[in-house]
Amino acid sequence: PALHAPTPEQTAALALFAGSKSDLAIQAFAGSGKTSTLRMLAAAHPGVRFLYLAYNKALEVEASRSFPPNVETRTAHSLAYRGLGIGRSGFQARLGAVMRADELMRVVGIRPPRSIPAVTFLYAVRQTVRAFQCSAAARVEEEHIPGDLLAELQGLKFSKSLPGTLVKAARALWAQRADERSTVPIEHDTYLKLWQLTSPCLRGVDCILFDEAQDANPVILDVVRSQTARKVFVGDTFQQIYSWRGAINAFESLGNVERLRLSKSFRFGEAIAKAGRQALLLHALAEGDVHFAGGGPLASEVGLIPKGTPYCHIFRTNAAILDEACALAKARCRSG
Repeated sequence: PALHAPTPEQTAALALFAGSKSDLAIQAFAGSGKTSTLRMLAAAHPGVRFLYLAYNKALEVEASRSFPPNVETRTAHSLAYRGLGIGRSGFQARLGAVMRADELMRVVGIRPPRSIPAVTFLYAVRQTVRAFQCSAAARVEEEHIPGDLLAELQGLKFSKSLPGTLVKAARALWAQRADERSTVPIEHDTYLKLWQLTSPCLRGVDCILFDEAQDANPVILDVVRSQTARKVFVGDTFQQIYSWRGAINAFESLGNVERLRLSKSFRFGEAIAKAGRQALLLHALAEGDVHFAGGGPLASEVGLIPKGTPYCHIFRTNAAILDEACALAKARCRSG
C-alpha cells in the first residue's frame, strides 16, 4: 500500500536510523503508525536486509504483503522450526500429541506428597516446564514454578521440599521433551526453546525489526539481543496484555539505545486524545509525561450517548467482556 507523507516524528525516526548505527526503541501509541514507520525505514534503505519478527502467523502474512522486497517476514517459531529441521526430525510426529496422566507420572518418575493430588502435581510440573520454555534460562529452576500454583499448593499444606521436588520432576519432563529419540509429546514452544539453547546466529540479516516489544517473549528476546545485526524495537507499553504468559516489556531492559516516540494517533481526533490523557493520569497508569495527540481524518468528540443510539463496549480483559455479556443477558431476561 502507498505510504502517507511522514509525520515530524516519523521523519525524526528515519533521520536517526540513517544517521546512526545504534539500536532504536520506538514507543508508539495506538494507531500512531508504527508499522508504516517500519515500512518507511525499509523502503528508504533498499540495500539493507531486514528481518521483521511478527508476533504470530496472521501478522506475518499481513506484513509480507505490505513490506518491500528487502524485508523477510517471519515468526520466531518458523525460524526455530527451520533452524532445527523439525520437519525432518523425530520431533515432528510428537507435536500436538497427548499424554495420559499415568504415562506422565512414569516419565517424571516422582510421586507427589500425600497431601497433593496427583493431578495437581502433574499440572504444576507441566506449567513449570512451560514457564521455562518461555524464559531465557538455561535450566529449569524454582523461579519457573508459577506463583499462583505455589499459592494453591500452600493451601494444601505442602512440605517445604515440594518446590525442589517440582523442579526435579520438571527437569525430568524437559529432558524427555528435549530428546529427539523420546516419544513424549512436545509443544511448539519446546522446539523454540531448544533453538534458543543452541545460541543461533541469524545469517544474512542486517537489521531486525522487533514488533510488539511491550509483550516480548523472553526466549525470543534473548535470541534477538544476541545477534550482531542492528535492532529496531517497536511497541506500545500501554497495550501489554501477555504478561500472564511470561511476556516482558522489552523497553525496560534495552539499556543504552536511541529512544523515540510516535504520539500522533490516526484513529481518533484530539477530543478523544485529550480524554485519554486525562484518564491515564487519573488512574496513575502512566509514568512520567503522557503525550499523545489525535490526528485522525475524522472529527471526534466526547460526550453523553443519546438514548437509543447504537454503541459498542470496549474492554481490556476477557473477564470484563464476560461480566458485561452476562449482565446484558440478565437484563434482557428481566425485560422479556
